[in-house]
Amino acid sequence: MSESTKLKILVFLRYLGDSFFYPFLSLYLNSLLFGESKIGFLIALVPLISIIMNPLYSKAIRNSKILKNVLMIVGLVEGVFILLIGLSNNFYVVLACIILIAVSGCSHYGMLDALMTIHAKNHNLNFSSFRIFGSLAYVFGTAASGLIIGYTSYSFCFLISFILFALTSLMYLLLKPLYSNNPEVKEEKRSFKEVFKNKGCLLFTLFYVLAYGVIKTGSTFYGLLLNNRGYDSKVYGFVFSGVVIVEVVTMFILNKIDKKLNYKIMLFISILSITIANLINSTNLPTYVLIACWGLRGLAIAIIYHINYKVQVNLIGIKNITIVSLLEELLLNIFFISMYYSGGVIIEYISYNTFYLVVGLIGAATCIYYLVFVSKYVLKNKGECYNLNVGEENAN
Repeated sequence: MSESTKLKILVFLRYLGDSFFYPFLSLYLNSLLFGESKIGFLIALVPLISIIMNPLYSKAIRNSKILKNVLMIVGLVEGVFILLIGLSNNFYVVLACIILIAVSGCSHYGMLDALMTIHAKNHNLNFSSFRIFGSLAYVFGTAASGLIIGYTSYSFCFLISFILFALTSLMYLLLKPLYSNNPEVKEEKRSFKEVFKNKGCLLFTLFYVLAYGVIKTGSTFYGLLLNNRGYDSKVYGFVFSGVVIVEVVTMFILNKIDKKLNYKIMLFISILSITIANLINSTNLPTYVLIACWGLRGLAIAIIYHINYKVQVNLIGIKNITIVSLLEELLLNIFFISMYYSGGVIIEYISYNTFYLVVGLIGAATCIYYLVFVSKYVLKNKGECYNLNVGEENAN
């Protein structure tokens, strides 16, 4: 079995396990009769803890062997506490489980993205050709989870998540060090100075944080929005699955026509589409209209996943991409802390309409920021490269 195949299976299992827990966490907390402000507080704990833990996990990215071993261990621990959280309805026990889940899993996807990026670059592959397997897992997982919860319980669904996380940990054991056949790359040292002196990289990083933050924040409370309109976990599971189908199809198309893409235009389409979707959620239009328009979320996130690391590698070089990944994680966590907690308070004391209006307006501001400050640093296509220091190695 090739290393690429192993990595694709691993990504599929990890995201499948994720899909049985994280999309339904807010609904589970709601089923325990916690108010929206408490739900927002509990969810905000995850990015808060990430800020503390990320510097520690950054040491795990010194080389691929350490990276995959850390991912193997923390993924298994995360699964154990996901299993435990489904066995209690006490606020303080749930609070403790969420803290421990956050400690073990807060940086998992940042590190996994770095692993996929390095592998893709070394083999002249697209990052999204691996990430698409995570999206495929979500198509099946969220639909199945909604049904399982509807006919059994949240705890049974979380048990499945634990089993899948355990299998993912076993897959990490099968991966070889990414640089085993390329010792020259292994010796390259990362440079924080290069990253923080690169204006284009920093401006684009902020754009990514705002764009992805708007996508994720709206998604986090979407299950509660549907629940507030009278729809249960089964409906939410199928809606989420449908949105991910849009994401998968978009990523597949992007992979096929990558050389013909205009990255400048595609990134603007991404943030514009999620802005429109959130603004529509702020209205009193029929629920079927909101659900149909929420498919724009799949379009937006597919474009971001496909292009983000391509632009960053072009701007800063492959050796520093792990630093960029950690910086993105740090800024995203700061964004999520403020949006999750304030979002819960806004929803409980004002309305869902107001919350989604705020998120939509942030998206609109991000559109303007992109056009004025960021777009000039973005590749129009794969052949262009604005950073001459890394241009020769990334021109193809």
